[in-house]
Amino acid sequence: KADGLSKEMKMLRICRSAEAALEIENLKIEIKRLTRENSDLEEQVEVTKSEKRDALAKLEATCLAHQQSVVSYQQSPNKKSSGARVPEQRIEELESVVFSMTEYLNAKEMQIETLKQVNRALVEDMDEVVDDTVCV
Repeated sequence: KADGLSKEMKMLRICRSAEAALEIENLKIEIKRLTRENSDLEEQVEVTKSEKRDALAKLEATCLAHQQSVVSYQQSPNKKSSGARVPEQRIEELESVVFSMTEYLNAKEMQIETLKQVNRALVEDMDEVVDDTVCV
C-alpha cells in the first residue's frame, strides 16, 4: 500500500513539474512577444517624434513667411489698391496653413502620448509575466 502511495506521489510530482515547465515555456514565449511589441512601439514613437520635428520645422518656416508677408504688406505704400488683395489672400493662405500645421502637431503629440501609454502597459505586463515566472 505504501509502495502504491509512493508511486502516486512520484507521478504527481512529475506531472506538476511538466505543467510548471510548460507554463514557464509559455511565459518565455509571452515575454518574447511583449518584447517585440515593445520594440515596435518604441520605433513608432521615434518615427512619430521625427514627423513632429519635421512638422515643427515646416510650421516655423510658414510662420516666418507669414510674418514677412504681413510686414511686407504693412510697409507697402498701396495697401488699399487692388494690388493689396494679393497679399491679403496670401496672408489668409498662410494662416490656413499655420492652422493646419498646428492641428497636425497636436494630433502627433496625442499619438506620441498614446504610444507611451501603450509602452508603459506593455512594460507592466512584462513585469507581471516575469514575477509570475519567479513565483512558479
